[in-house]
Amino acid sequence: MFEVILNFLSNTYVGQPTLHTRKIDQHIARLRQNDWFHTIYYDEPYRSLFFSNRHVRKYLQLFV
Repeated sequence: MFEVILNFLSNTYVGQPTLHTRKIDQHIARLRQNDWFHTIYYDEPYRSLFFSNRHVRKYLQLFV
């Protein structure tokens, strides 16, 4: 049982870089200054992606 848990944790967390929440929040704040972004940001299905989807958050972290 211990081996199964250890394999799960190692497969889940190893190799995944951490995301910088502060940087992502700053980039979202900059995007919110644009009118087109308001349409997306305040639509609930899309808004949840900004906070829960790792791929979206990774892209937002790299946004310049």
